[in-house]
Amino acid sequence: MHNLRHTARPTAAATAGCASAQPPHAARVRCFYHPGYFFPLPEDHPFPMDKYWRTEALVRAECPTASIQQIEPAAEELILRVHTADYLRRIRTGDLASPDIVRLGLPPCEGILTRAKLGVAGTLAAMDAALADGLACNLAGGTHHAFPERGLGYCVLNDVAIAIRELQARAENTKVFVIDTDAHQGNGTNAIFAGD
Repeated sequence: MHNLRHTARPTAAATAGCASAQPPHAARVRCFYHPGYFFPLPEDHPFPMDKYWRTEALVRAECPTASIQQIEPAAEELILRVHTADYLRRIRTGDLASPDIVRLGLPPCEGILTRAKLGVAGTLAAMDAALADGLACNLAGGTHHAFPERGLGYCVLNDVAIAIRELQARAENTKVFVIDTDAHQGNGTNAIFAGD
């Protein structure tokens, strides 16, 4: 059987017939996505990069009237509110020591940095949409293991921390409560806000 974990998006025929009753309020939820959430990895790589296009296909099939909006990579000045310029340079140029590459779990390069910037942009857009509408969704993100100066556990940039810093820049005394439902502690997020 062919492993689809790292292949291109399925055809419309492959997802046809998947529609079911639309959940209440689904049409009013704005979702944010970009095909660049997918980054080609070796077939035997453990990270399920296909989950992004699969999620987008599922949302389209199950909630055909939901609004899926495409985003562009986040501006670097927003990212620099959380991450160091040296770290961004090292990811961009691949200048990471072997142990750091193993800890990150992804190949450091311009393409993986762009992919991470797209995830950040999706979270920023979802934050703005949720503030306006009450609910929104980024079909990627949650990269809570990224620290200011290093990545960890497939997390290159900490999208939630960047979104919180953007919100705090707009309204200085804003308090944010992060509810992280992942089985692993969001150690990067925790470290970033330890002094807040």
